Amino acid sequence: MLLKFYRVTLARMLVPQAELLSILSRYFRYKAKYLMVSVEGYSMRRFHLLMTDKTHHITFTLDEDLGCPSFFLDAVAELRIILSSYDSSLTPITDESDQLSAILETALWPYVRQCEELSATMPDLSRCIILANCYDLSQVVLRSPR
Repeated sequence: MLLKFYRVTLARMLVPQAELLSILSRYFRYKAKYLMVSVEGYSMRRFHLLMTDKTHHITFTLDEDLGCPSFFLDAVAELRIILSSYDSSLTPITDESDQLSAILETALWPYVRQCEELSATMPDLSRCIILANCYDLSQVVLRSPR
């Protein structure tokens, strides 16, 4: 773990062609291939499994005030915590976009899709208001500094 910390820290300070980064990268490739399954990979798989299980056990209902549904507000609050934890983690810069996309695919998009599906039966104006509120809240979370 300490070596990973140094690799990530040095990757942010040195040029990508630095010999020290090359040595550390070779070590981690060897370790991942021959020594053990990556703890990060296991953690991400476990996270996705837990989030998927959670979405199957939530009651999805819309509020009459045309605001974001309570399940969506809860999901966004959890996503803020997840993203702040992710930002403080030792994720290498090169892995960030793939892992971040996977997190969003698991922790946000199922709830956005549920809002879209539940609002489909509403009158057009009400549907548009609810979806605009949900999309706006999603953008605020994704754009806010963590």
